[in-house]
Amino acid sequence: MRILVVEDEAIVGRDIQASLANCGHTVKHVLRSGEAALEHLDNEDLPELVVMDVGLAGTMDGIETGVAIRERHSVPVLFLSAMSDEATLERAKQAGAYGYLLKPFNEQELHSMVEVAAARHASEQKLKATSARHLGTLTSIANAVIATDLIGRVTFLNPAAEAITGWTATEAQGRYVHEVFKISFSSGEAVSVGDDPVGGSRSVLLTTREGALLPVEDNTTPLRDSEGSLCGLVILFRLRSEDPDADPTTSALDTNTGDELTPWAQLAGMVTGIADPIIAVDPQWKITYVNEPAGDLLRKPRRELFSAWFWDQFPKSAHSRYYQRLHQALVRKEPVEFDLHLDALARWFQARCYPFANGMLILLTDITARKTADEQKSKIEKLESLGYLARGFAHDFNNLLTVLLGNLSIAGMRAPDDAPYRAEIDEAKRATLQAQTLVQQLLVFAKGGAPIRRRTDIGAFVEQWFKGHQRRKNISYKLDLDDNTGFAEVDPEQCRRVLSNLIANSEQSIGESGSIKVKVRRINSAESSNSDDLIDGPWVEWTFTDDGHGISPADLPQVFEPYFTTRQSANASGIGLTVCESIVKAHNGRITVKSEPGKGTQVTVRLPAMIPVVDATESAKPDTAAAPLKQPDTPEPPRPAASPAPRRVLILEDERLIRQLLAMNLTTGGYQVVATEEGSEAVAAFRDAYGTDTPFDLFITDLTIPEGMGGAQAMEQILAIDPEVRAIVSSGYSDDPVMARFMDYGFSAVLPKPYEPRQLLELVEEVLGSR
Repeated sequence: MRILVVEDEAIVGRDIQASLANCGHTVKHVLRSGEAALEHLDNEDLPELVVMDVGLAGTMDGIETGVAIRERHSVPVLFLSAMSDEATLERAKQAGAYGYLLKPFNEQELHSMVEVAAARHASEQKLKATSARHLGTLTSIANAVIATDLIGRVTFLNPAAEAITGWTATEAQGRYVHEVFKISFSSGEAVSVGDDPVGGSRSVLLTTREGALLPVEDNTTPLRDSEGSLCGLVILFRLRSEDPDADPTTSALDTNTGDELTPWAQLAGMVTGIADPIIAVDPQWKITYVNEPAGDLLRKPRRELFSAWFWDQFPKSAHSRYYQRLHQALVRKEPVEFDLHLDALARWFQARCYPFANGMLILLTDITARKTADEQKSKIEKLESLGYLARGFAHDFNNLLTVLLGNLSIAGMRAPDDAPYRAEIDEAKRATLQAQTLVQQLLVFAKGGAPIRRRTDIGAFVEQWFKGHQRRKNISYKLDLDDNTGFAEVDPEQCRRVLSNLIANSEQSIGESGSIKVKVRRINSAESSNSDDLIDGPWVEWTFTDDGHGISPADLPQVFEPYFTTRQSANASGIGLTVCESIVKAHNGRITVKSEPGKGTQVTVRLPAMIPVVDATESAKPDTAAAPLKQPDTPEPPRPAASPAPRRVLILEDERLIRQLLAMNLTTGGYQVVATEEGSEAVAAFRDAYGTDTPFDLFITDLTIPEGMGGAQAMEQILAIDPEVRAIVSSGYSDDPVMARFMDYGFSAVLPKPYEPRQLLELVEEVLGSR
């Protein structure tokens, strides 16, 4: 698609442009104000979509600009904003927004919203074109056309129908069709609209408004909505040459009584073939008509239902829940529409109630599938809302964990080896890391982000995870590690979630006792029994095997579907395997499940492995927080000679405790530190030192500064001063796109919070020692 981006923050605009380009879209222009956007649209080729921030430079905000774009050019607009208040959302809705995406968002969320907006616009344009074409056809067609609603009230007459019946469209609107289209056979046999066979036509006499008799041929077709439910009738008719032998009557008569055809008889002719249940009642709630589907629904022969009391056919609970709504249609003569649930059938119906004659007509449409889908959608929306909450919570919580972990690490370094409290310090550190894992689980609801990959010793990583896992007493755990599992570029935090979810699934599938075996090995695609979907190259394979109750063949194809679960407990969310699949695919890996009822389950995860080119004795820490600065086949560069003066580090961090901890750790490591708490302050300090004898050797920045210039914006300005600057970005928002693609923003490395002082110093030394 051709997309125009309107965003006043230059770096954010470029990021949106890059994200859309990654999804295959074309973004030639990124504009900063509403005025610029309108001028561009007035003078250039129109884009297919406008992606626009609500807060813009200039006098017009994004919503005002969106209204102007809709009025001038009918181009769909997708709004972006950090504001989620009801007033702003209502303004966006009134402006005809095709989507509203809250900041911060990731690339997948943006891509999905763009696709939805584009599909909606295309559907609306198609509907408009179709409606205009159909209306033009019906208006200009030579045959007469009358359309009715469900209970036979006229909703449309074309000019040909007006000329034949003598009724204008305005006069006929809302009248029952048997008033406007009075028909009878020439023999005097009773006839009503809808009696003609489907697809056939018949010859009848039409009594016009003035009382004249006209011979016509008519054909009636059911009118259905987009979901297939009956919503009315379309009658097509035309004048025919009068039969010289015809003996027309002046009105439609019932052959049995000689009386004029009643509304109920007219109704019967119209609805006999309708697939939805229809019930008609009189003012005393006695059933006067049921069609066959209604008889099937109530599980009684139709003849037994005539004259029966309506409420006797339903449970007493239905009377208490729905009487008032039905009473409104019956007594007040007002159409009523609502959803009702029949507990005995476990089915939902949409009840549409219409006053008809002196009683009421009830149409029941089965909406069980739609209700189920709506409940699923509501559940997803609630979890997405929880995701936004979780994301903000995770940022603040990770900041606190950074302070806790940092001080615990310092306390551990200062404590003597034989200190009696050393074990407690180590235990507190482990608990802090487990808390970090819980935070990552919360971020699942925020849809996560691209993996922050680090060079990780897979065997050591899995082994360390198992050491910290709290095991159930009645389960036997076995870990089988090959000696040569090697390294892989993975996100350790996301991989912890995979391990946690898969082990938790196995534990929950085991009854009173059982076993769980985890095997970790290095394979080539040819060694796998199902290698057809694997590309060539080494893989790290995790196999999780348990002897639990297993999964049925019917359920097995659905295990990766969101919110599918066979567990009945209240905390069964049905997202565990969905999360695992999402993470594994984000790592370009594969995950498969094999299971048989009563024989247990085996889950296999395969992740691309790194080709070993380093010395076999090299040992990398599985949890190192630094993203790799070089490929593994790049030889280690020689370390530069120690500078006679201490290296200078500039810090940007708004949290006072973290800022103090950073300064203390770096000073202890022999660095000279200048700490700032807002982006413009950091830029000014860097500019003042640049070109002097004491420039900064390294810039370490937090990503998010709530009340001021953030790390990404500060980095953009610092790069303009020194394109060769070395910088590390850190954040509690570990799923932020900047963290995943830090090099695109000019950073040398990434440091997710929380982290230990050791990890900080190792990364600083690596960045300053790299080429």
